[in-house]
Amino acid sequence: MKIQAAPLPTLPKVPHNKGPLEVSIDFVGPARQDTNLGQIPKDFYTSRGRTGSKHTEFPNAQSPIRDGREIVRPQPVLGADGAPVLVASSKQIKAQADSALKHGIIGALIGAGAGLFLGAFPAIATGSGAVWGGAIAGGAALGGGIGALSVANDRVRLEWREQPILTHRLRGYTERVSEDSHTQKDTFGNGSHTVTDGYWHRFTPDVGAKSLGTYMEPMVVHYDARSGAIRRVEGELTANES
Repeated sequence: MKIQAAPLPTLPKVPHNKGPLEVSIDFVGPARQDTNLGQIPKDFYTSRGRTGSKHTEFPNAQSPIRDGREIVRPQPVLGADGAPVLVASSKQIKAQADSALKHGIIGALIGAGAGLFLGAFPAIATGSGAVWGGAIAGGAALGGGIGALSVANDRVRLEWREQPILTHRLRGYTERVSEDSHTQKDTFGNGSHTVTDGYWHRFTPDVGAKSLGTYMEPMVVHYDARSGAIRRVEGELTANES
């Protein structure tokens, strides 16, 4: 079921290199209400354990857990006929192309870290501080250049896009156990070793999303100025169940 109440108005254009476009756009979309889907275990810490992950499924998508962490998702409000209820909505949009400066700095930091790691081996072998410095500087320059180039041709436009009206269910959860440790200097010599303090048990929900229909919503679309290919759409929804 595709829902479209009226012809869609023309959306404003986003100027390039003139700061963000901030605008409020009205549309007709589904009424939603935050709903508790059920509970999963709370994160906890143990002194002993083993790293790894485990997935648990709930029978009939009904959580038997009590005193856990509530999982809340926006659910569509349904009418007496079982169809999603539509309401007048307004969306505040801030549209701006990705910053080459920002991504260049992030890339430089990542590159510097990689340069530090790769430069460690020859620097240790030669005992040369210049090798350390050269590796870090080279990695930063390369990473910064790659980061800036990756978004140099990024442009944005506003576009009406078909979005699913999603209803959610809690299917289960995944438990991941990770080691909590610190580095401690050796009693003798200049070396160090890793000491395990304990284990974190962290839980993430497995939420299924099924589409009950679609509607049209204004979205911010990032695309490549040269090829016109879409890079990403901000906030676009997808169903993971049929």
